[in-house]
Amino acid sequence: MKQYKILVSDPLAEEGIAILKERCEVEIAIGYSYEELKRALSSCHGLIVRSETKVTPELIDSAPLLRVIGRAGVGVDNISLDAATRKGIVVINVPDGNSVSAAEHTLCLLLAASRKLVAASISLKEGKWERSSFTGNQVFHKTLGIIGYGRIGKLVAEYGKGMKMRVIAFDPHVSSAITDQLGVEMVSFQDLLSQSDYVSVHASLSDRTRGLISDKELSMMKKSAVLVNCARGGIVDEKALYTALVTGKIAGAALDVFEEEPAVDNPLLSLPSVTATPHLAASTREAQVNVAIACARYLLSSLEGEMVGSAVNLPSVERSFLQKYGSFLSLSERLGSLQGQLASGVVSEVNISCAGDLGLQESPLLTAAVLKGILENVSSDTVSYVNAGILARERGISVTQTKEDRHPNFGELITVTIRSNGLTRSVAGTVFEGVGEKIVLIDGVMLNADPFGHLLIVYNEDTPGVVGMLGTVLEKYRVNIAGIYLGRQRTGGKAVSIINIDSEVSSEALQIMKQDPRVTEAIPVKL
Repeated sequence: MKQYKILVSDPLAEEGIAILKERCEVEIAIGYSYEELKRALSSCHGLIVRSETKVTPELIDSAPLLRVIGRAGVGVDNISLDAATRKGIVVINVPDGNSVSAAEHTLCLLLAASRKLVAASISLKEGKWERSSFTGNQVFHKTLGIIGYGRIGKLVAEYGKGMKMRVIAFDPHVSSAITDQLGVEMVSFQDLLSQSDYVSVHASLSDRTRGLISDKELSMMKKSAVLVNCARGGIVDEKALYTALVTGKIAGAALDVFEEEPAVDNPLLSLPSVTATPHLAASTREAQVNVAIACARYLLSSLEGEMVGSAVNLPSVERSFLQKYGSFLSLSERLGSLQGQLASGVVSEVNISCAGDLGLQESPLLTAAVLKGILENVSSDTVSYVNAGILARERGISVTQTKEDRHPNFGELITVTIRSNGLTRSVAGTVFEGVGEKIVLIDGVMLNADPFGHLLIVYNEDTPGVVGMLGTVLEKYRVNIAGIYLGRQRTGGKAVSIINIDSEVSSEALQIMKQDPRVTEAIPVKL
C-alpha cells in the first residue's frame, strides 16, 4: 500500500502525474465542487494546484493529514499562506520552471506591438492587402527599460542585448555591480520612463507596486513608447493606461495580464494600440512539463522530510524548534520587513544578532526569516526561507550573524542591522510571554511597539508639540491612530515615534509632516 495520497485539483502535465503515481496514490479532482474538494482532501497528505483552485483557510481546516501544498507555477496568491503556516503545512511553488517562457512571451509581445503584427494578420485574413497601414518600428538600437531585475527581467535583458538594444533597468534594491555583468545600465525610475522606447514590467505585485505605473508615470514616458506587462495585473493602473493611449500620451501597450481576469470586457481590448494575450506567458508545452515535473518532485521531497528550496513559507524543520521559537521566527521576518521598508536604497550589508537562549542556538532559519522579510519588499522574485540567502548573495548583500550569551535588558533579543547607501540602521525585537512580539529598540532608542499592520515611523527632535502635530495631520487626512509608542535617547535629543494606524498615510500627509523642521524622517511601513 502506498504511503501517501495526493490530490491534484487543477490540470497538470502527465509527466508530473506519472512521477507522483510511482510513489503515491493520486486522485485527480479537476472539476470537483468546493464541498467535493473538501471531502476528498480530508484523507490526503499532499495537494497540487495551479491558479484555478482557491486554497482557503476552510479548505485547509478540512484536511487534517495535509502536510504540503504544491503550486505548479510561480505565484501563490490563491493559497492562504497564513492558514497553511499555522497548521505546519509547507507551501511550495516552482519559481524557475516558466521563466524562459515568460521572457520569450515578453519579447513576442514587444515585437508584435512594434510591427503591428496582430492587426496586420487580422486585416489580411479579412481579405485586405493594406501594407501602408501597418508600418511599424524596428527595435535595433532602441532603448528597452526593465522594471524589476529578477530572473525574468534578467532574461529579457539578455534577449534585448542580443537584438542590439540599449538595455537599462530600475530595481532600487539591486546593485549596479549585478547589472554591469550583462552591460545593463542601472538608472532611476524617472530616467527609465523618460528614456525608454519600450518599458517592460517584471516586478511582483505587492502593496508597494500596486498602481506603480499610473497617470504621473505614463506622462513621463515618450509619446512613441510602448508599455509591456507580462508580470502581474494591478501593477499598471488600467484606467490611467486607457486614458494615456486614447490621448496619445504613449503609442501603445502590450499586455498579458490584467487587474481582473478573465478580461473579456476590459475596455483596453477595444483599442487598436493594444496588443493583448490571455495570460499566456507561461503557456508553452515545455514550461508546463517543466513545472509539473518540478512540482511533483518538490512535493515528494517535502513529504519525505527534506528541505525544499522552493518552500515559500516554512521548510521542513524540527517541530521542537518551531514550538519553542516559532514566535521569534515570525518576529524575525517582521524585523526584516521593517528594515527593508526603512532602507534608503540598495541594501549592502545585513547583520543578525541573537542574544539569550537564541544566541546559544544554531538558528539559520532565523537568519533566513530576516532575509526573507527584507527581500520580499524589494525583490521581483518569489522569496522563500530557503532561497533568501541565495537571492541576497545574488544582490551582493553581505550577511553576517553574531551571537551573545545574554543582553542586559532582555532575556532573548533579535537585532537586525543593515547598511544602505552609507546609512546604518538597527532595529531589535523580542517576544514577551503572554504579550507576544514587540519592537523594543530602533537605532538605540528604547520603546515597546506592536509590529503589526500599518505603522508610521517618525524620527524627530525631542521637543514639545511634535506628537500633537502628527496627530493633527493624521486627523486631517482621516487616518485613525490605534496606538503610539515613543522613545528618546535623552531629553532634547533624538526621538523616535512608532504610530500604529488603521490605514495608509497619503503622500500629501507625509509631505506636511516632513516640512516640520523638527521632523527628520517620516516613513510609512506595513507589516
